Amino acid sequence: MVRLAASLTGDLDRAEDVVQDAFARMHSRFPTLDRPGGYLRTAVVNLCKDQHRRRVLEHREALRPPQSPSHLKQPR
Repeated sequence: MVRLAASLTGDLDRAEDVVQDAFARMHSRFPTLDRPGGYLRTAVVNLCKDQHRRRVLEHREALRPPQSPSHLKQPR
């Protein structure tokens, strides 16, 4: 699972965190799962997608020029 996550995230440390989160989510549902391996794989892929979306949003936010708060604008 770590190899899968690493191939999707491009970062081994992030991959390990994703897999740990996936195992934690699976733990509480384990008794009811018909295919725990499939559940774990799907959870890893979905968490990697979430990581990617979060990074893209953070990157867009970092590129956005800073805006001064309207309450600090000086009157004309």
